[in-house]
Amino acid sequence: MNLQFISDSKGQTTGVFIPINEWNALKNNSKDLEKILFHNSVKEFILFNKILNLLM
Repeated sequence: MNLQFISDSKGQTTGVFIPINEWNALKNNSKDLEKILFHNSVKEFILFNKILNLLM
C-alpha cells in the first residue's frame, strides 16, 4: 500500500493520503467482510432462537 502521511507545521501527523484505487479496494473488501459478519450473525441468532425454543 502506498500511503503518504500528512504533517502539520510542528511535524505532527495529521492525516494519511491513500491512492484512490487502493481506497476503492479497501471499501470493497470492507463490504465483503460486512456481508460475511452479517450472515454469521443471522446464523447465530437463528441457532440461539432454536435453542431457546427447545428449552421452553
